[in-house]
Amino acid sequence: MNNKLQISCPDDYYAQMKEIGFISQTSNDLYKFEILKEHGIGEITRCSYRSGLDVSWATLYLKKEFTYAVQMEKKFFFEITYITSGYIEIFDSYTNKSYQINEGEYYVNVAEKCRGQATYPKNIKIGYISFNISEAFLCSQEEKTHLFISEINSLRTFYRACIHPVEANTDIKAIMKKTVNCYYTAGFARRLFFQAIALEIISEWMTHVHFIQSAQKLSTINLSSDDIGLLYQARQELFENMSQPPSIEMLSKKSVFKYP
Repeated sequence: MNNKLQISCPDDYYAQMKEIGFISQTSNDLYKFEILKEHGIGEITRCSYRSGLDVSWATLYLKKEFTYAVQMEKKFFFEITYITSGYIEIFDSYTNKSYQINEGEYYVNVAEKCRGQATYPKNIKIGYISFNISEAFLCSQEEKTHLFISEINSLRTFYRACIHPVEANTDIKAIMKKTVNCYYTAGFARRLFFQAIALEIISEWMTHVHFIQSAQKLSTINLSSDDIGLLYQARQELFENMSQPPSIEMLSKKSVFKYP
């Protein structure tokens, strides 16, 4: 089996996986794909809409390491992959670095051109949820979406230079959990559900990046990545306990916020 594919878009990924006999389609509804026994066990579920929204989630256990290369020319505008179990390895040609995305973490790609590769390890239960969102999808949501797109564009350079991977906060985890627990069976209702989820994810990501930018501007002192992480965790702690917010003293006593 050739376990290294050249992928130019999500459709290409599924087409080539079927061509090499890696997966078989078992349903015409949600596009369910089953991993063939000679390669391991597991299932991939995909919802793809003409509006430019592509959602997939999977649970895999592979007998051999599987790698595929990606080269997309602005096929999608915003991509996020959240790991629910195990890990995957990402090589990003933009930064020329490799990253291991572990359970509870996510990876965002907002590059105009996506080039790199992803590797699924063998003998490990791998679970992920992935959203691919096109510019056309965002434009179809609201007349003034061009302002939204412009704001995302302004965050591109900052984000790709500073954050890989990201530990998911409570909000992102809750959003992703809703994705796999979707109970809508009617196609129209399910499409509206995933559209709402996609916009919620982008909004949460933008809030996260704006917070980090604001934290860096608060002081003339250069903040390290650890400093920024501590500030973000403090923000999350306050957000999760808004009814009874902890005092500064209480936050300082939490080991997660202490300096070595």
